Amino acid sequence: IISQYFTLLIIIFICITLLLGTYAWFTWSSTNDTQGNTLLTMTIGQLADVTFEEGNDITGALNPVFYYSDGLSTTFTINNNDTTGTSASYNIIFNITSIDPVLINHSSNIKYVVLKNGEIVGENSLTGADNNTSITLYTGDLDSGTTTHAVYLYIDSNINNSREMIGKNITGNITIVEATA
Repeated sequence: IISQYFTLLIIIFICITLLLGTYAWFTWSSTNDTQGNTLLTMTIGQLADVTFEEGNDITGALNPVFYYSDGLSTTFTINNNDTTGTSASYNIIFNITSIDPVLINHSSNIKYVVLKNGEIVGENSLTGADNNTSITLYTGDLDSGTTTHAVYLYIDSNINNSREMIGKNITGNITIVEATA
């Protein structure tokens, strides 16, 4: 009789565990939009919200391209919430967490382009890029309303590059912060 109670207790325990696990699985939710993209929102002081529709990471292998738009990228919007007319500036910063040593040696050949509402507002090279460094890509004034931005990283194939750069990885993310005077 004791072994029957023990067996019954084990069966009840297994059933409860399965029910709770199933309930937890069905009630979990993420911060995805209607298209399934992960949304990430930051703020610029108390003046504006910054929304990355697919996250703020720029990660991957760099390859020479003719057009910057074929490089690694991320896009985001800045929505100015300020109703008092306060003016503010912001910085777009690329935080490099990991970069292949070959790319470090040829960092002046890694280019970036920053677009604001479809127009190029910043472009240069990542000269001096290294692991765990941050590079300010653009400083701008906060416009009223919503502005759309894009950041591209690429190796410019219109210039002479070392073959050893092809397919080397860079890992980092974009942050937007209020510029200090």
